Amino acid sequence: MKISCIITAGGKGSRFSNITKKQFYLINKKPILELTIDVFHKLDIINNIIITLPEDEYFKKNNDLTLKYPKKVSCVIGGVNRQQSVFNALTYCPEDTDLVLIHDGVRPFIEESEILNLIEIAKTHQAVIPGNKVKNTIKSVKDNKIINTIERNNLIEVYTPQVFNFHLIYESHKKIKEIQNTEINFTDDASILEYFNIPVYWYESNSNNLKITTQEDIKYAKYLLENKEFI
Repeated sequence: MKISCIITAGGKGSRFSNITKKQFYLINKKPILELTIDVFHKLDIINNIIITLPEDEYFKKNNDLTLKYPKKVSCVIGGVNRQQSVFNALTYCPEDTDLVLIHDGVRPFIEESEILNLIEIAKTHQAVIPGNKVKNTIKSVKDNKIINTIERNNLIEVYTPQVFNFHLIYESHKKIKEIQNTEINFTDDASILEYFNIPVYWYESNSNNLKITTQEDIKYAKYLLENKEFI
């Protein structure tokens, strides 16, 4: 079985900094993106890794990454949004790919065991995503007023990597591109399968799968790096 991994790092990171994009921010002298790549790079079961990069930094970052990870890593230019970036990377996957993992470049704390568990589930169910049940009370609001309280028993918070049968997710992405004037915002790849009523399964995550989004996340990320044995 051939497995590809797409790591999305093409975003502008406007909520993080006007100077350094969050995926290239240094923690303990290493870019967050490389901390993420390292987790997947060491897994022999993953055959190749494709990184989506911002167009304005593609030339330099592509050279840096392919020199540091010459055997597995290749890079593509990201699109105008995450959906387009993932599609660009999917077109770059080898045609004989069986499964593809799609992961956020700013989630460096995913555990190897969890990646392997997700892969095993995807072999049977074709589409699986990690998540945790929502613990806090969730309310709907409008104009600063509470509209109602949402029943949380059937709600989960979703993470990455999301793992799919390669041809299933690739063909679904292509179909979405062919739909004219679609105004649907697909914030993750599982949403595209849901749009076509294709079953997506979920796996209860155990790892501290932090997504580094703001400057406030950096202190916690440094703490995790100092206390996680697998880093």
